Amino acid sequence: MMAKNYSKQFMAWVTGSKNKLFFWAQLKLTFFYSMIIIAILVVSSLGLYVSLKKNIKETYNDKIKDHILRQEAIQVTNDRIVNDLILGNAVLIVFSGGLSFFLASKNLRPIKKVLEKQKRFTADASHDLRTPLAIMKTDCELSLKKKGISKDFKDLAQSNLEEIDRMSAMVDQLLFLSRNNGILNQQMEPIHLGKVMDEIVLSCGSLAQNKNISLTVGEIASGSINGNRLNLEKMFLNIMKNAIDYTPDGGKIEVSAKKNKDKIEVSIKDTGIGIDPEDLPHVTEAFYKADKVRGQENGGSGLGLSIVNEIVRNHGGTLHIESKPNQGTSVSLTFPLTG
Repeated sequence: MMAKNYSKQFMAWVTGSKNKLFFWAQLKLTFFYSMIIIAILVVSSLGLYVSLKKNIKETYNDKIKDHILRQEAIQVTNDRIVNDLILGNAVLIVFSGGLSFFLASKNLRPIKKVLEKQKRFTADASHDLRTPLAIMKTDCELSLKKKGISKDFKDLAQSNLEEIDRMSAMVDQLLFLSRNNGILNQQMEPIHLGKVMDEIVLSCGSLAQNKNISLTVGEIASGSINGNRLNLEKMFLNIMKNAIDYTPDGGKIEVSAKKNKDKIEVSIKDTGIGIDPEDLPHVTEAFYKADKVRGQENGGSGLGLSIVNEIVRNHGGTLHIESKPNQGTSVSLTFPLTG
């Protein structure tokens, strides 16, 4: 029982550490610096050892005439030099590792401060934009309810209302991204992933039906993951909405979830417009929109997959996207099972 508790604590530490990007960047820099120092130490130590070995042999050849005694003396001295070099290098490596970790932290600190300020600004700006957008939405809705308004005015108010809703959604997404590093501090509990998927697929059914898209649900394996329900719903909703938005009328979307040992693998495949190879590595970057998407009315804000990536990462999962232009896109999500 105690071993199990320690195992859970260790897994929680690992999962938490995965979300500390700067911590892992610091470790990578430390490793890089340490490798350079170790390489220098190895080369210099080998050079020093070869030089000392040669000098010792020449010195003992002159001083000790007996061959057996000379060889024993040379061997003992060589062994002592090797031990001293190993001990000295070990001490230097430990010291350099600590120094490398400190230097890596110092080098990353300005970048971390800039990103924190940027995130704080984004959060503050997004929060402040909510009030005027809410006022504008209320004004438009009240204008539409007035009697005797002209068709042109009604069309204009309706258009403005749609843009306000679009802006509000973007503000909510920005606010989510700016606060998302603290997601692990939110309520995390065992979540039945299949039930969440079923609910989102059901809610997206009418959207797919409006575009005459065939929405097929395959095997949905049972199993629970440790997660936050609201964020998992947001993740699946963003993926499903992308699949529907970028799949032409008459297309197909397939959803499934299968167990693989101690993990569950979720797949959402569509027959949509696909993503160009040069765009594929960047689709999870905030505000990135592929050229194909830019010209479309449903192009979105470019934040959907960025949010998906953050939620997946914060749940200890992995996100993999495969796509071919005009052939479709396959989104694969893998999460560790807890039950």
